Amino acid sequence: MANKRILCVDDDADLRHIVREALQHEGYEVTEAQNGEEAIDRLGSTVYDLVLLDVVMPGPSGMDVLRFLSSKGNKTPIAMITGKAGFTLATESYMLGAVEYITKPFTTDFLIDAVKRLTKKG
Repeated sequence: MANKRILCVDDDADLRHIVREALQHEGYEVTEAQNGEEAIDRLGSTVYDLVLLDVVMPGPSGMDVLRFLSSKGNKTPIAMITGKAGFTLATESYMLGAVEYITKPFTTDFLIDAVKRLTKKG
């Protein structure tokens, strides 16, 4: 079975490193993007099994990226990650096609469980 590919998009390099290390330890192939522009570029050239997308970033925000992908008919599952929990933001994320809404801070065990569940199909 091929490794599942995960794209982790966050402007926090430390968080990306923690996510990458935890998921690689579980056998996932993890690519990082530090902003929305990088995320869109990577999604244009590689197929991922899941995108972990930070909501708040400089430049195009995670919500901007989600809106763009939604307008293009994106089929890649996207889990929004944020330190700013809110019903309105979560609702908009789901309406735009996000499959999960993860609030920071989270444990690596919680993240691994969510990634396993979200990549189980296909």
